[in-house]
Amino acid sequence: IASLNIGSIVSPKLVAADKIISFVRAKQNIQGSGILTLHKMLDGKAEALEFEVEDNCRLANIPIKDLELKQDVILACINRNGDIISPRGNDKLLTGDTVIIVTTHSGFETLNDIGK
Repeated sequence: IASLNIGSIVSPKLVAADKIISFVRAKQNIQGSGILTLHKMLDGKAEALEFEVEDNCRLANIPIKDLELKQDVILACINRNGDIISPRGNDKLLTGDTVIIVTTHSGFETLNDIGK
């Protein structure tokens, strides 16, 4: 395939596996996980996860610059009532926000899991 000078290759098996994983993780959400959506990237080496900031989130109301996040975790965006915020140091996660994180870790179940 490499010799065919094709820019992108779509593998039905990988697409199906990604959809199954997203479905299973979403089902876990119903059973207590805080994950709203999950997408595998880079051949499964990274994940983009969407979480809702809940009342019990220990990362809420703290400036992002003061959060102690695990290594290899990127806070990609905050959705606050439909407004997309590119997080900066003084921004805070507020109850009701949804956030997208990108990480090479797997197994996060709640937003609290991204903190040290």
